[in-house]
Amino acid sequence: MYKTIIVGGTGDMGKLICETFKEDLDVYISSRDPIKAKKMAEDLGVNYADNEDFKDADIIIISVPIDETLSNCKKIAPQMKKNALLIEISSVKTGIVDELETPQHIEYISIHPLFGPSGSFKDQNIILIPVQEKKWLGFLKELLEKKGSNISVVDYKTHDKIMSNVQVIHHFSYLCLGVFLAKNPISSDFFTRSYKKTIDSFKNYEDNLNIMVEIQKLNPYTDEVRKQFLDLVENMSKIDHQEFKKVIFESFSKLQETYND
Repeated sequence: MYKTIIVGGTGDMGKLICETFKEDLDVYISSRDPIKAKKMAEDLGVNYADNEDFKDADIIIISVPIDETLSNCKKIAPQMKKNALLIEISSVKTGIVDELETPQHIEYISIHPLFGPSGSFKDQNIILIPVQEKKWLGFLKELLEKKGSNISVVDYKTHDKIMSNVQVIHHFSYLCLGVFLAKNPISSDFFTRSYKKTIDSFKNYEDNLNIMVEIQKLNPYTDEVRKQFLDLVENMSKIDHQEFKKVIFESFSKLQETYND
């Protein structure tokens, strides 16, 4: 089995990666807190990685906060052996893929799991971005599909453009709604069922607020897609009721046709 080090292996996503692939890979956990890493490695039945392990690892997965990803990649990549594979799982690729000067002796595939650390890899969407790759893409794709994941392969600019819809504007509209509702509180005695679901959903986002806000800053298409959205909102607020109704029904009908699965 390939020797695989998970940097940030004590985090929630690192732990999920470890639990998912420890039967397929020879997994080692690395963390800035060695005591915590050793304890988790023991609990999960995997290995603890010391500094020497990085030199002969076949795969190194960087699973750290997005603002620490590039610095970790820059530090670790030069230490890796010939033909080893570097993976990072950041949500925004611009500023990492284009800034990392990958050593020619290694391969680099950027990954974006489109889900959080709760649950499993089964029936989840994952994007693969081959940056510097010769032999590892097929292996990685097959391994993830074995776990039941749905795989798409794109370049990093296409990824960030698509994510400007999936994450940036989706999160932006939700975050703004949260700010509005916080500024205009009402008693739960007046909640409808759907309003309660909305309020409850904001509670579930609490653990993800930092990454949601960071994505707003880091995605290069944020300004462009926000302008499109705000122009739309302004236009919708100005049209008469009949036109408003027409646009709503046509748009929701199109949504049904497009995403009817």
